[in-house]
Amino acid sequence: MAPIWEELAKEFDSDDSIVIAKVDATANECEGVNIKSFPTLKLWKKESNKVVDFNGARDLETLKHFVKTGETSLPKKVEEEINSKKVEEKDEL
Repeated sequence: MAPIWEELAKEFDSDDSIVIAKVDATANECEGVNIKSFPTLKLWKKESNKVVDFNGARDLETLKHFVKTGETSLPKKVEEEINSKKVEEKDEL
């Protein structure tokens, strides 16, 4: 998960309105945040400070989509394109 998280942070590095952060929930208390497993991924919406839990696939494309839209899954067409690309890459190996 760490390499994907670092790539995600690089994706949004130039956007001052988005912060990709790591928080050690064993060393830091986040009031009102329920941690059940590790890693737990959450999105704090800037406008409302509402917390959205992430329960989707833990790949770069899905996480980028989540940060941009708050949706935990990719649109069907995008998901099919990514799966097709993965099959092609696997066949090349």
